[in-house]
Amino acid sequence: MPLNERGREKASVAGRAFAAQRIRFDRAIVSGLPRTLETARRVLTETGQSMEPEVWPEWQEIRGGKLKSISTADVKRAFLSVFDGVVPEDTRFPGGETIGELLDRALPAIARLREDTAWDTVLLVLHGGVNRALPSHAINHSPPSPLHAGVRNTTMELLYQQFLRFKVDDME
Repeated sequence: MPLNERGREKASVAGRAFAAQRIRFDRAIVSGLPRTLETARRVLTETGQSMEPEVWPEWQEIRGGKLKSISTADVKRAFLSVFDGVVPEDTRFPGGETIGELLDRALPAIARLREDTAWDTVLLVLHGGVNRALPSHAINHSPPSPLHAGVRNTTMELLYQQFLRFKVDDME
């Protein structure tokens, strides 16, 4: 799914913020999701850079299962508790991958990136769960993004609200 108008504008604003700070990227890495590619390209364009982002599929978003497999009573917990506080690695993202499985595939890529001394500044365009898991693992804290200043809800909270809205529509 491509970025919507709001997403395109946010990517351009981020690129302009990097350009204003004269930040130059030596490389750009995305998960491969079309939205991450579009975001990276927009950011790079705003900074006056024309490199093609590298695709690292090991940084794809945490994989969910089928919502049908989650009881109605467990939906709220499934959506909202997976990144709430210190989460045990056996916590399963709505019927799918565990936090441990996400870390097992994502953390070796951090090590690979750190071992490569050919870069100084990298643009990473990933996903909400991965964006929280990687820095949380590294520093045990995931600060809110200054580029999302107007957003108070996490991605999972927004998805849960959307799920509830569509669930109610289905029942009517």
